[in-house]
Amino acid sequence: GRVDDRTVLHNGIGPITIAVDEKNEQTIKWLEKIDPQCFPIQIQENAEKLLLRKVLINCAINPLTAILQVRNGQLTENFHFYQLFRQLCEELLTNFPEMEDMLTFEDIALVCQRTANNQSSMLVDRIKGNAMEIETIVTAVLHKIEQRKGHAPILKNLEMMLLGINGSEES
Repeated sequence: GRVDDRTVLHNGIGPITIAVDEKNEQTIKWLEKIDPQCFPIQIQENAEKLLLRKVLINCAINPLTAILQVRNGQLTENFHFYQLFRQLCEELLTNFPEMEDMLTFEDIALVCQRTANNQSSMLVDRIKGNAMEIETIVTAVLHKIEQRKGHAPILKNLEMMLLGINGSEES
Protein backbone atom coordinates (compact mmCIF):
# COMPACT_ATOMS: atom_id res chain seq x y z
CA GLY A 1 0.00 0.00 0.00
CA ARG A 2 1.14 3.53 -0.75
CA VAL A 3 1.96 5.62 2.31
CA ASP A 4 3.38 8.70 0.56
CA ASP A 5 5.44 9.66 -2.50
CA ARG A 6 8.47 7.71 -1.27
CA THR A 7 7.05 5.00 0.98
CA VAL A 8 5.07 1.83 0.41
CA LEU A 9 4.03 -0.91 2.82
CA HIS A 10 4.82 -4.44 1.71
CA ASN A 11 1.94 -6.45 3.17
CA GLY A 12 2.34 -9.67 1.22
CA ILE A 13 4.55 -12.62 1.99
CA GLY A 14 7.06 -13.68 -0.61
CA PRO A 15 9.75 -12.31 -2.86
CA ILE A 16 9.85 -8.89 -4.43
CA THR A 17 10.04 -9.14 -8.22
CA ILE A 18 12.16 -6.63 -10.11
CA ALA A 19 12.39 -6.16 -13.86
CA VAL A 20 15.87 -5.65 -15.28
CA ASP A 21 16.77 -2.64 -17.41
CA GLU A 22 19.93 -0.62 -18.01
CA LYS A 23 18.99 1.89 -15.33
CA ASN A 24 18.79 -0.55 -12.43
CA GLU A 25 21.49 -3.13 -13.17
CA GLN A 26 23.78 -1.82 -10.40
CA THR A 27 20.92 -1.75 -7.89
CA ILE A 28 20.00 -5.33 -8.75
CA LYS A 29 23.60 -6.46 -8.31
CA TRP A 30 23.63 -4.79 -4.90
CA LEU A 31 20.28 -6.34 -3.92
CA GLU A 32 21.49 -9.81 -4.93
CA LYS A 33 24.19 -9.54 -2.24
CA ILE A 34 21.56 -9.27 0.50
CA ASP A 35 20.67 -12.50 2.30
CA PRO A 36 17.79 -13.99 0.27
CA GLN A 37 16.28 -15.45 3.45
CA CYS A 38 15.83 -11.94 4.85
CA PHE A 39 15.05 -10.11 1.62
CA PRO A 40 13.98 -12.47 -1.18
CA ILE A 41 13.97 -10.99 -4.68
CA GLN A 42 13.25 -12.43 -8.11
CA ILE A 43 14.63 -10.95 -11.29
CA GLN A 44 12.34 -10.71 -14.33
CA GLU A 45 13.71 -9.97 -17.79
CA ASN A 46 10.46 -8.73 -19.33
CA ALA A 47 9.22 -5.59 -17.54
CA GLU A 48 6.04 -5.35 -19.62
CA LYS A 49 4.94 -8.89 -18.74
CA LEU A 50 5.80 -8.25 -15.09
CA LEU A 51 3.59 -5.15 -15.03
CA LEU A 52 0.80 -6.92 -16.90
CA ARG A 53 0.95 -9.76 -14.37
CA LYS A 54 0.63 -7.30 -11.49
CA VAL A 55 -2.23 -5.35 -13.06
CA LEU A 56 -4.14 -8.56 -13.87
CA ILE A 57 -3.81 -9.72 -10.25
CA ASN A 58 -5.02 -6.32 -9.06
CA CYS A 59 -7.83 -6.41 -11.60
CA ALA A 60 -8.97 -9.80 -10.33
CA ILE A 61 -8.91 -8.85 -6.64
CA ASN A 62 -9.48 -5.11 -6.20
CA PRO A 63 -12.83 -4.62 -7.96
CA LEU A 64 -14.50 -7.50 -6.15
CA THR A 65 -13.16 -6.60 -2.70
CA ALA A 66 -14.15 -2.95 -3.18
CA ILE A 67 -17.68 -3.78 -4.33
CA LEU A 68 -18.25 -6.57 -1.81
CA GLN A 69 -16.39 -4.66 0.93
CA VAL A 70 -14.43 -7.70 2.07
CA ARG A 71 -10.80 -8.50 2.81
CA ASN A 72 -8.80 -10.32 0.14
CA GLY A 73 -9.12 -13.74 1.77
CA GLN A 74 -12.91 -13.70 1.57
CA LEU A 75 -12.65 -14.13 -2.20
CA THR A 76 -11.35 -17.67 -1.70
CA GLU A 77 -13.07 -18.46 1.61
CA ASN A 78 -16.69 -17.57 0.80
CA PHE A 79 -18.27 -20.02 -1.66
CA HIS A 80 -20.30 -17.39 -3.54
CA PHE A 81 -17.52 -14.83 -3.69
CA TYR A 82 -15.18 -17.58 -4.87
CA GLN A 83 -17.46 -18.36 -7.82
CA LEU A 84 -17.40 -14.71 -8.91
CA PHE A 85 -13.65 -14.50 -8.34
CA ARG A 86 -12.95 -17.63 -10.37
CA GLN A 87 -15.13 -16.47 -13.28
CA LEU A 88 -13.41 -13.07 -13.33
CA CYS A 89 -9.96 -14.67 -13.25
CA GLU A 90 -10.87 -17.04 -16.09
CA GLU A 91 -12.18 -14.11 -18.13
CA LEU A 92 -8.95 -12.15 -17.59
CA LEU A 93 -6.63 -15.09 -18.28
CA THR A 94 -8.56 -16.04 -21.44
CA ASN A 95 -8.00 -12.53 -22.79
CA PHE A 96 -4.24 -12.66 -22.09
CA PRO A 97 -3.08 -16.10 -23.27
CA GLU A 98 0.53 -14.87 -23.49
CA MET A 99 0.55 -14.78 -19.68
CA GLU A 100 -0.08 -18.52 -19.41
CA ASP A 101 3.54 -19.20 -18.38
CA MET A 102 3.54 -16.41 -15.77
CA LEU A 103 0.05 -16.33 -14.29
CA THR A 104 -2.60 -18.92 -13.48
CA PHE A 105 -5.79 -18.87 -11.47
CA GLU A 106 -3.90 -20.68 -8.73
CA ASP A 107 -1.32 -17.87 -8.64
CA ILE A 108 -4.02 -15.24 -8.19
CA ALA A 109 -5.81 -17.31 -5.54
CA LEU A 110 -2.51 -17.71 -3.70
CA VAL A 111 -2.12 -13.92 -3.57
CA CYS A 112 -5.58 -13.75 -1.94
CA GLN A 113 -4.59 -16.40 0.58
CA ARG A 114 -1.22 -14.82 1.38
CA THR A 115 -2.86 -11.43 1.87
CA ALA A 116 -6.05 -12.84 3.38
CA ASN A 117 -6.32 -10.26 6.15
CA ASN A 118 -5.43 -7.30 3.94
CA GLN A 119 -7.82 -4.83 2.39
CA SER A 120 -7.14 -4.08 -1.26
CA SER A 121 -6.06 -0.54 -2.13
CA MET A 122 -9.36 0.00 -3.92
CA LEU A 123 -11.33 -1.04 -0.83
CA VAL A 124 -9.20 1.21 1.39
CA ASP A 125 -9.91 4.13 -0.96
CA ARG A 126 -13.64 3.36 -0.87
CA ILE A 127 -13.70 3.18 2.93
CA LYS A 128 -11.76 6.45 3.23
CA GLY A 129 -14.01 8.16 0.69
CA ASN A 130 -11.11 8.69 -1.73
CA ALA A 131 -11.39 8.30 -5.48
CA MET A 132 -10.66 4.67 -6.39
CA GLU A 133 -8.05 3.85 -9.02
CA ILE A 134 -10.61 2.46 -11.43
CA GLU A 135 -9.21 3.94 -14.63
CA THR A 136 -5.61 2.88 -13.96
CA ILE A 137 -6.54 -0.70 -13.14
CA VAL A 138 -9.91 -1.80 -14.51
CA THR A 139 -10.47 0.62 -17.38
CA ALA A 140 -6.87 0.22 -18.60
CA VAL A 141 -7.26 -3.57 -18.77
CA LEU A 142 -10.62 -3.22 -20.52
CA HIS A 143 -9.03 -0.95 -23.15
CA LYS A 144 -6.29 -3.50 -23.74
CA ILE A 145 -8.89 -6.28 -24.10
CA GLU A 146 -10.95 -4.17 -26.53
CA GLN A 147 -7.84 -3.42 -28.62
CA ARG A 148 -7.35 -7.18 -28.95
CA LYS A 149 -10.99 -7.63 -29.95
CA GLY A 150 -11.53 -9.59 -26.74
CA HIS A 151 -14.60 -9.78 -24.56
CA ALA A 152 -14.83 -9.12 -20.79
CA PRO A 153 -18.47 -8.70 -19.73
CA ILE A 154 -17.83 -9.42 -16.04
CA LEU A 155 -15.04 -6.87 -15.82
CA LYS A 156 -17.12 -4.31 -17.75
CA ASN A 157 -19.99 -4.73 -15.28
CA LEU A 158 -17.59 -4.38 -12.34
CA GLU A 159 -16.20 -1.19 -13.89
CA MET A 160 -19.71 0.29 -14.17
CA MET A 161 -20.46 -0.62 -10.53
CA LEU A 162 -17.20 0.92 -9.33
CA LEU A 163 -17.73 4.10 -11.35
CA GLY A 164 -21.21 4.37 -9.85
CA ILE A 165 -19.89 3.85 -6.31
CA ASN A 166 -17.09 6.34 -7.01
CA GLY A 167 -19.62 8.93 -8.17
CA SER A 168 -18.11 9.18 -11.64
CA GLU A 169 -20.39 10.82 -14.18
CA GLU A 170 -18.75 9.15 -17.20
CA SER A 171 -15.97 6.72 -17.98
